[in-house]
Amino acid sequence: MPEKRNMAVPEFFRNPSGRGLQRLRHWTTVTDYAGAEILRHGPIDVVRYPIRVDLHRLTGRKLAFISDVHPHAGKAARHRTELVAQLLRELAPDYLLLGGDMIYDSCDLAAFHELLGKIRDIAPTMAIPGNWERGKEWLSPAFWRECYRKYGMHFLCNRGYADGDFFFYGVDDFYNGYPRLPALMPENETFNILLAHNPDTVIGLDTEDALRPYRLILCGHTHGGQIRLPFLGPLYTSCRCGLRLACGRFRREGFDSELIVSCGIGNRRFPGRFRCRREIVLIEFTPASL
Repeated sequence: MPEKRNMAVPEFFRNPSGRGLQRLRHWTTVTDYAGAEILRHGPIDVVRYPIRVDLHRLTGRKLAFISDVHPHAGKAARHRTELVAQLLRELAPDYLLLGGDMIYDSCDLAAFHELLGKIRDIAPTMAIPGNWERGKEWLSPAFWRECYRKYGMHFLCNRGYADGDFFFYGVDDFYNGYPRLPALMPENETFNILLAHNPDTVIGLDTEDALRPYRLILCGHTHGGQIRLPFLGPLYTSCRCGLRLACGRFRREGFDSELIVSCGIGNRRFPGRFRCRREIVLIEFTPASL
């Protein structure tokens, strides 16, 4: 595919303090936790986000995004894996996007492979690393790339993949890697999607017009806070930008980039959730004229 050079400098700050945190003011909330459209309620909700597009050929296309599944051998986790696969098949997306932390720990690789086996033939699939994949120094990006390749999936770690009307680019993990945006972007008229596990990565990369080429940015990592109190919302997220991007839909001032942060599906540290849904994100493209 013909490419053009991205003139924006994708400077990355590992610790988004000072200038980094000031960039949060560029992001405004479009949909918060309570305002999300729940297409299906259940142990795992399906949250729908419509995206208006001018490209008529994209109308009716669907993307499914899941993150932070953290599968392991426990009964509840295995049940969630079954339910995730069932829901994804029913949704029948055009593409399936995996937002990282698709493993619980290195001793649970069997559960990770079981998950991939259940979802392997649902749709063309793009996956990125999360902090749990990249936090294991003895398991390199090449290891994860080979794992996904066995199931016909594309592992994007500072890599892109062009497929028809879409260009997907996945960046490395914020904590244990070094996220970099591409120097070259597709020249054709494509809908560009950036996959980043942690919202901190987006803030760290948001320099000048570096994110302008991406119409949609998808993140996980926060678990929506995992514990949410009435009227107060989440108490904590493991993000250096705090609770500001805990979950929901956000728009970048100055251009058309939108960020969706998913509450994810699994648990870490605290074994359960309180008033915080587990979710699959469904993105549906609708005509801009509506």
